[in-house]
Amino acid sequence: HRSPLPSDEIAALLAMTTASAWPKVTVKVSALTAEADALSFTKSLAESLGYAGVLMGDNTPPELAGLTPCVAAGSSAEACLAALEAEEGRATAELSSNFELLLVDADDCSTLVLGTGQSAVLRWKRSESSAKDLA
Repeated sequence: HRSPLPSDEIAALLAMTTASAWPKVTVKVSALTAEADALSFTKSLAESLGYAGVLMGDNTPPELAGLTPCVAAGSSAEACLAALEAEEGRATAELSSNFELLLVDADDCSTLVLGTGQSAVLRWKRSESSAKDLA
């Protein structure tokens, strides 16, 4: 025999999830690629995710732009991942819902490389995908 679902707890959980207890997630896209492509990708990503928390950044975050294995022409996804793992070993003191996504051209393949913190590098081989397909 199964006990009834705890309706009070379910109602409280629903109220918590519909209230804005957490800050809205923001994904800031910056690019080391053609601006028109980056804007098109940002718009497609926002439409795909279904919210306006995706925006085009004014400049590339220095911590991402300085990762040579991720931004250099001819670099590989493996080298980018190793660089992100080494760079982001530091812990952040506070939680945040703001994320950085760097869009770079790639020669070998399209790959999303996630860092251990709040950043990622999207290596985009454009000959295979449009901005909308990639988002």
